[in-house]
Amino acid sequence: EIRDLQRKLGLTTIMVTHDQEEALTMADRLVVMEKGKVRQIGTQRELYEKPADRFVAGFIGRSAFLDGEASAGRFRSGGGLDISCKTAATGSATLALRPERLALGAEAEACANRFPARVEHVSYLGALLDIDVRLTEQDRILLQVPNRQGAAEPKPGDMITIGWAEDAGLVYPREPKA
Repeated sequence: EIRDLQRKLGLTTIMVTHDQEEALTMADRLVVMEKGKVRQIGTQRELYEKPADRFVAGFIGRSAFLDGEASAGRFRSGGGLDISCKTAATGSATLALRPERLALGAEAEACANRFPARVEHVSYLGALLDIDVRLTEQDRILLQVPNRQGAAEPKPGDMITIGWAEDAGLVYPREPKA
């Protein structure tokens, strides 16, 4: 109702919320702030697909984060995974991966980055499955896949192959722990 009223009356409105869904559905432009500091201003798509930093990537939507070292076009996770990515960054860094950008099984075979993973937990979300996997002792990520009727659902303890495209991960300089 508020959104319809805004449009009908041509009102400019500033709304403060901590509810991501509300912010994403109500706003034309968003401002993400942390402790009074503006971290990023942009459209919903800009903030979700091109977050300015690790904070925004974690605040808008869900992301899996791997800490490690970046060098031009490569990222080496703390658990030793050698990952191909589009980055010019070097040094201590964090790789952010959105769960829906990851592939499973046969779909993973065509990806630039493919790794065996052990299923830790599966959450049934109706049309989607959230699959929490461990790649190494240090590296754990979440992937989200369509729940296809009749498809075999991975179970905790199963070994699967996951993968993602070179441009699926975003690399950020490592932020100091608070």
